[in-house]
Amino acid sequence: MTGPRPSKVLVVDDNVIIRRLQEAQLEALQVELIAASDGQEALELMRTVRPDLVLLDVVMPGLDGFRVCEALKGDPATRDVPVIVVTALGKDARDRSLAAGADDFMRKPPNTLLLRARSLAQLRIRRAGLGPEAASRGPVVVVSADPELRVSVLSALPAEVKALPAATVEEARAAMAQGAAAAVVDLSVEGALELVRHWRSEGRRTPVLLAHRPEDFTVLEEEHPAVDDFLELPTPAAECRHRLRLLLRLAAAEA
Repeated sequence: MTGPRPSKVLVVDDNVIIRRLQEAQLEALQVELIAASDGQEALELMRTVRPDLVLLDVVMPGLDGFRVCEALKGDPATRDVPVIVVTALGKDARDRSLAAGADDFMRKPPNTLLLRARSLAQLRIRRAGLGPEAASRGPVVVVSADPELRVSVLSALPAEVKALPAATVEEARAAMAQGAAAAVVDLSVEGALELVRHWRSEGRRTPVLLAHRPEDFTVLEEEHPAVDDFLELPTPAAECRHRLRLLLRLAAAEA
């Protein structure tokens, strides 16, 4: 008996070095990797390969990544395939990517830990067959003693999603026992990573968004915490809303 087929990831970039870097970064996920060197080749491969995820550069000869993304999301045959835009462009590249229909956005060159986490998140949502608007209604445990972070998360959550604030690990465990669908965990809370490991040891697949400061990421790369996404602090309100929306979609995929 054969197992399920590996997920297919289409890497679209005109720079062969970048393509090979991303392929190496994703090798540990045991996915089938397909490469395209420009936008037109990517659109042609979409018809034959039918990937489960697209990692899409923006600056390419011919069709740029924004136009490719718009074409994919405008075609009923491909609109449900998640697209992560990966680009070195600054300024409004993130907003333009999301406006074109991208499901997520990353700066180039992508960090390996982030790329793997966000690729896995999109693949899990894809396997669950969720529609574009499908998302859990919570509740969400918010583990932080930082009032600014708690306000940011509470204001970014949809109105219908209940938040369960917790300032300590003990309070977080009690809140999780109330049947939380997802959790936002502040790395600065004492015992934060041990808390997540404890949840995983219990077999919980409750999605976790880990909030951290930029200077903490070196430690996280060494720890490889069992979390599903990362929220760098301080963060713009739009990015906080986006990360929480993904967290709730992951919760729906796990339900």
